[in-house]
Amino acid sequence: MGTVVGAWRLKTMIILFIFVIIIYTVYGLFSSVQTDEYGYINNSKTTLDINQSEETLKHGNSLQDIIFGLGDFLTFSKITEPIPRFIINIMTSICFITIIYIGYTFLKEWIPFT
Repeated sequence: MGTVVGAWRLKTMIILFIFVIIIYTVYGLFSSVQTDEYGYINNSKTTLDINQSEETLKHGNSLQDIIFGLGDFLTFSKITEPIPRFIINIMTSICFITIIYIGYTFLKEWIPFT
């Protein structure tokens, strides 16, 4: 009972939610930025050309493509380097596991399963 009593659960969950939201927001904002071979941002395409590309018309038309696209987003598929992608996946996995565990201990305190 000592681990479930106190206000630390709410503070920890708020911090973890904010951390995960920041990570996915930054990834969502910068995952579509394309750079050239020198690392500079390539502005040769307009916004309409990027949004209405042939690849966009091929994918995203079925429920399966939408689910796979969500899975690609949640697992940071646009990051091509394996080590940073692995580290970010581990960090977000630890955050989600901690949030689930804290929620479980909260429910266990209020609704006994025994």
